[in-house]
Amino acid sequence: MRDYSEMYAIRDDYLQLLRTTFGVMIGADYKTMEASLIAGMYYERGDLLSALYHALTALRSCGQHTHPEPLFCANMILQTVLYAIDAFTEAEKIMELKGMTINMFYFDAKQVKEQIIKWIADYFQNNASPAAKAVVGISGGKDSSVVAALCAKALGKSRVLGVLMPQGEQHDIDIALELCRVLDIEHITINIKDSVQALYDKITEAGLVLNNAAAFNTPARLRMATLYAVSAIVGGRVANTSNLSEDWVGYATKFGDASGDFSPLSNLTVTETKAIGRELELPAKFIEKVPIDGLCGKTDEDNLGFSYDVLDKYIRCGVCDDAAVKSRIDTLHKMNLHKMNPMPAFHA
Repeated sequence: MRDYSEMYAIRDDYLQLLRTTFGVMIGADYKTMEASLIAGMYYERGDLLSALYHALTALRSCGQHTHPEPLFCANMILQTVLYAIDAFTEAEKIMELKGMTINMFYFDAKQVKEQIIKWIADYFQNNASPAAKAVVGISGGKDSSVVAALCAKALGKSRVLGVLMPQGEQHDIDIALELCRVLDIEHITINIKDSVQALYDKITEAGLVLNNAAAFNTPARLRMATLYAVSAIVGGRVANTSNLSEDWVGYATKFGDASGDFSPLSNLTVTETKAIGRELELPAKFIEKVPIDGLCGKTDEDNLGFSYDVLDKYIRCGVCDDAAVKSRIDTLHKMNLHKMNPMPAFHA
């Protein structure tokens, strides 16, 4: 008979770490802990399918309101336990037979869509005047499209202002304009080309040599300054359109597109953001539009060296089959945590 003492010890450590992590980070969440303990009982009985179901229920429960770091930690623990008891392959087969998967975090797009809409409405009710508008930078990509659509649902289309900010000629600006027409929201266009060039000229006059980091991030920061200027004029609140996947590996500009007054998508991955877009019944052209780097013409995924599908699976499940890709994701995440965390402040 197999010795399960090691499995029990790992399970106990897993549950204790869950208690510690979630007790500190978000308080004693009853549903999360209850599901975790039930999962542990099923582990002990050898019922892998039930154990996995309740473990995923625990993760889903905390995932709706906790920071992504402890959620990621919980997912990593789950995978470690499964590997430790040599059950991963067997469990994966069981789940496949049931038409389920342990490779992606369970996500109820319809429910989350409704939660975000209510959250946006509550935010404006508590933090703005009754006539305040959501000011959304519109690119025509998935993030700005989904955020604009959510704001229109939450506030009514008359209280959403889309701001298009091309830098000179923008080859796909028609998609951004079409989104505004589809959502029937007011929109304005402010070309930032001259502002960007004027700043570059002054930097050069000061004796500095412009590099790629400055060239890449400066337009994003000027766009955010533009959004806040517009917001001040119309009495609005600036929507942040970042998602968790891009933030996780630093694919956002600090004080640029990473800024804003409220952030509907920053705890949702690219996969989840697209699912929300489909629930909103947005045309596929807005949800599936491939983001292109304006400097070199490469896609985001080309620049990162891995796909968002791979990244999202790693964020939500702690699984990455390629060791080199896993290492790169971990390195990028560590290097860019300063973008996700609050500014450090000295306390006397």
